[in-house]
This record gives sequence, C-alpha cells and structure tokens, in this order.
Amino acid sequence: MLIKTVIVDDEPLAVEKLKYILADFKDIKVEASFINPLKALEESPVIAPDLFFLDIEMPELDGMELAEKLMAKIPQAKVIFMTAYSEYAVMAFEMAALDYIVKPATKERIKKALERIEKNHDVSELPEQNKKGETVINTFSRLCIQKNSREIKVNWRSAKVKELFAYLLTFGKKPIYREKLMDDIWPHLSYESALSSMNSCIYQLRKVLYDVAEDIEISYVNGAYGMNMGAAIVDSDIFKNNISQTVKKSLSEVISTLSLYTGAYLAYEDYAWLAQERAWYSNQYVLAGTDCARIYLQKKMSNEAITLARQLLKEQSYSEEIWEIIITACKQKGDRGMALQTYKEMEQLFLEELGVKPTIKI
Repeated sequence: MLIKTVIVDDEPLAVEKLKYILADFKDIKVEASFINPLKALEESPVIAPDLFFLDIEMPELDGMELAEKLMAKIPQAKVIFMTAYSEYAVMAFEMAALDYIVKPATKERIKKALERIEKNHDVSELPEQNKKGETVINTFSRLCIQKNSREIKVNWRSAKVKELFAYLLTFGKKPIYREKLMDDIWPHLSYESALSSMNSCIYQLRKVLYDVAEDIEISYVNGAYGMNMGAAIVDSDIFKNNISQTVKKSLSEVISTLSLYTGAYLAYEDYAWLAQERAWYSNQYVLAGTDCARIYLQKKMSNEAITLARQLLKEQSYSEEIWEIIITACKQKGDRGMALQTYKEMEQLFLEELGVKPTIKI
C-alpha cells in the first residue's frame, strides 16, 4: 500500500534532493511539497497524508509548531523531522516523532527511518474496531473508556498523557489557557520545559484518541485548549446535568442519577488539581442522597432509607444527619435494638476519630 507523503522545507534545493531520494522507494508517493509552512498547514488536511517530512528551522512557523498543528488536523499521520541542527532531537522524540534525521540526509538513513513505519504498524492500518460504536467514559471510581459496553485497554504512553486527558475531561468544556494548564500539570517545571512537555503530551494524546475514540477532539483557539466530546457519553456529565435538576425529577429518576456515582470521581488518580472537583461530586451525591433518604422515611420505606443512608456514610461518615436517618428508620420499622446498636456504632466512631460524642440523642 502506498504511503502518501508530504514534504515541508523552506529550502527548495533540500525539497528537490529529498524527492530524488524518495523516488527510489516504491511504497512512497510524494503527494505534495511546500516551502511555506503556513501553506502546508492549509492544504495538508485535504491531501490527508500518511507521512510528513518536516524541516524544523523555518520562518513564520517552525517544524515543531507545524507538527503540533498538523497532528490536530491529521492525527493518524507520522512525522519525520529533518534539520541541520541536532539539538532538537530530544524535543522531537518527546513529540513521538517517527524519526529525526540530521542533514544532509542519505538514502541509507532515510531507508532506516522508513523501516520504522513497519515496526510501528502500517500508517494506513489503524485499529478500526476501536473506533466503531458508542464511546462511554466512566469517571466515577476508576477511569475507563468503553466501546459497545466493552472496556478498551488504553496505552496512555505516559502518566502525564493520562493526566492531561483527565484534566481536559474535567475542565475542557470551557477554554483553558495553556499557562493555566501548564501550571496545574507541570507546576515544578520552568516555562520552557513545561511548554515542551505540554506540546509533547498534546501530540501524543491526540494520537491515543484517534486510536480509541476519534469522535473526541482536542481544540486549540487563541492560546486556549478545550476538548470536544462529540457523541461520547460521560457518566459524570450526566450526573452533573441531572443533579442540578433534582427538584424537577421524580424520586426514581434521582435514585437512577445517584446510581451513576459508584465511587469518588477519578478515585484511583492522585492529581493535585483534582481535590476540589472530587469534593464537589461527593457533596452533590450526599446532598441529593440525603433528600431521597428523607423522602423514603416520609413514605415509610424504612429499608430503602437505611440502605441509601449506609451508602452515603461511605462519603461522609461524620454526618450526624445521615446517622439520624438510619436510627429513625430503625425505629420506624419497630427495631429499637437496631436503632440502639446504630447509635453506639456512631458514638464509638466519633469518640475514636474525633474525640467527641455525637450531639444527637437516641
């Protein structure tokens, strides 16, 4: 299968030399070449190449920036950087470039670079089975992505790429200026190092999403990033939308919303920026759940009230209001022994953990 290729280099002689070398490779078809990187950015999405050869030192837009913008538009494409300067090598590989060639390029060196395509699988043969069907993202308890009710094993490439996805999933519905993103995810790095790491992770995350959920897109407009979820379904989004409308919902509808909360938001992740969001979901779950438990009491549905209140205690074990619901439900069903046992359980917890007795009386 032919590999559609585009060359971008501001030196016309370098472009012609590379074309001459590539002509000897039967699997390579040079679809276009550009000496103006902005023109390449404009026209490449129409060409939809499989492979880019990019110079790094170019006016108006350097090869690193161009690669990042091209990958936003054509995430399945591979990139080979070509430059006279070796100092860019580390940054190039941070961006998951297929290869990095120091000029002057030779046929043997280019052959070695092209062999990497086979090792990384054919650029035209991506895992289509992962892209078909409904995308569901579960954020409560453990983060996972599902297709057609089956979990996809995601190769995040690095812990920071996964954190970036979680961050954009949490905040990306509104524009996030890159300085804010860098401060939250790379707070201990210099500006230059944080910017390099961010660009690398954005590039790699786009490639991950292309493989597992191509309907999810990362946007970049006027210095701010965002994430368009497309048709993907996110459990926390449904929860947030429904929980804000509980006064308009029936008891069964609210209980259905509460059932989405299977554990803390991104419970297995330990990100510094996550605490406030995690607390918000927990508080909303407890507030709505407490209201439902009280409705159960009013309806004399004692067992349901106890079951729900016990679930709520997992989030806020020191809430006297929730303990009181359980005690009241036990009395309501005529089980004073269970009510007393529950009170003693609460009293022991408060004394051991807080050093005080509860204020409520049995």
